[in-house]
Order: sequence, then C-alpha cells, then structure tokens
Amino acid sequence: MTPLVLETHGHLGWRRAAGFGFARHLALQPLALDEIRRVAQGMPVMFRRVDECWQAVAVMGPIAEVNVYVARDGRWQAPYVPAALRVYPFCLDEAEQGLALWEGAAVVPVGSEGDEALGDQVTPFFDGGAYSEPLVKTQAFLHTLARGIASVHPTLAYLEERQLLSPWQVPDIDHPQPEHALEGLYQLDERAFNALSDADWLTLRRWQSLGWLYAHLDSPHHATRFKTLARRIVWPSRHAPQEVDPADEASNLVAAMAAELDGMR
Repeated sequence: MTPLVLETHGHLGWRRAAGFGFARHLALQPLALDEIRRVAQGMPVMFRRVDECWQAVAVMGPIAEVNVYVARDGRWQAPYVPAALRVYPFCLDEAEQGLALWEGAAVVPVGSEGDEALGDQVTPFFDGGAYSEPLVKTQAFLHTLARGIASVHPTLAYLEERQLLSPWQVPDIDHPQPEHALEGLYQLDERAFNALSDADWLTLRRWQSLGWLYAHLDSPHHATRFKTLARRIVWPSRHAPQEVDPADEASNLVAAMAAELDGMR
C-alpha cells in the first residue's frame, strides 16, 4: 500500500484496469454487511478475526494467494465482484484515513496518450492541490465500505460468546505445502444456531442479522467448484484426467498451484 500524496503524485494519474489480474493472488477479501448475500450466491463466505475484530470474507481460492475467480485473461468468473475490487487501484490509508494505492499499481503522467475509445485515458489523482472529483467519490465510497465491513463484528462477537463459530477449511483438499493453507477461517455451527434460545433468536432478528447469516450457511458448497476453476488456470489446455481418487486429484492440483505461485515470486 502506497499513500497517495500531492508531493509525489500531484502530476500523476491512473488508467482504469482492463481486467481483474491485479486480484489474481488475493484469496480472501473482507466484505461489507450489505454485500454478503450477493457474494454468497457465487463463492463461500466465511468469518475471521483481525486485531480482535470479526470480519466476513469472500473465500476466492483453495490456498493462500490464489484466486480461482480470475481467469488467465483477467475476466471475473463469479456473478458478483466484491466492492473493494471495483475501485482498484485505490484503498484507504488506515493511518491517515486518506487514499492509498495498491502495491504495484501502475501510475502514469497526466497527459499521457491513451485510447479513449477503450476508456484508456489517464485520470489525474489531484486537481488544484486536492483530490480530483473521481477520487473524492472513491474516498467516500471506501469510508462507507469500511463501516460496512466493521458492522458485522457485533453479531459475530455475540455468536462467538455463545460458542457458535467453529473452524472451517476448504473441503477435500490435502495441503502438501502447509504454508499455503488458508487458516483462521470460521463458519457458523448450523445445528447450534438452530438450537438458539428464543431470546437470542429475537436479538439477531432485531439486529437484522438472520438474512446474511443464512446466506453464509448456504455458501460453503461453492468451494466444490474450486478444483474446476483452478484446473482452468493451472492446466488450461489439459484434457480431463482419467479416473483418479478425488483426494489425490485435489492434492495434485493444490501442489501444482503452489508450485506455480512459487514460480511467480
């Protein structure tokens, strides 16, 4: 993350990303409360704790730093794109609450030529010493998004107190390289959730939490598509393998993805 400052970026701007290749190594993405149900229609939504605060996250791959929803040509392969990815290359500078750029984001001098027909023109970061109008809107959007991400904490903390959250791992995947395994993810214990007292149930209903919690409960099955999506990335021209044990196939695929990841470093 690189803070966006006038002294460094006053004469620079950006071009809109042509695809989502920038998210290729992003396996987890925090979600605002309002987008959980939409994300859960196409990918698993799980929970994690960061600095004592609970978050809901989109799980976008079977191992760390791999996003199987980004095709080799950068196309997004799910019905919904998480909000934070739609405002690339910008994020919030948590220390100053201003804007920052994603690590590795390209910047170009204002006035550089581009293909306007393709939307490839350069948009300046600053205008008259302040953020340009698009960045003012982006900053407001990201602050709203940050509040939405934080708003899931009270409900998840409430469920944690009642021991309703249990560890979750990507199913049917052995990890020959444990350093690539996704860790620290939790799911709602559905049986315990259905056994909640009437008082607890009414509390969650009053907080309007039931809708997105049920969406979460319905989302883990999307992880069964990880192997298919990953195979298109790792072996795009490879024909379907002969009958093999599903566990062996999953392990081989994870090993290949981890090897490809290491080769890109």
